[in-house]
Amino acid sequence: MSIKRCNALGWYNYHGVVYLDERLRKDESAVGLSIWVHEFVHYLQHMSGRYDLESCTDQVRREREAYAIQREHIVRADGKAPFIRARVYHCR
Repeated sequence: MSIKRCNALGWYNYHGVVYLDERLRKDESAVGLSIWVHEFVHYLQHMSGRYDLESCTDQVRREREAYAIQREHIVRADGKAPFIRARVYHCR
């Protein structure tokens, strides 16, 4: 069995816990802080009850919304809109 390395800097587990990579602790850049924003959007999405956690379609919607808000945060904080490679997976 091979083990894949996780490259995620943040993750929300849908049980009220946000995990952030230690490297973000001192990163005060707009992009670094945007990862916090992205993960806490997932927290708020979960708390809102608007999305079905079992729905692949809703999973894609949650990610698109989180990336859009993350990008908006960067624009407001940094004054420019960077390219963010959104990792939105397709439903199977």
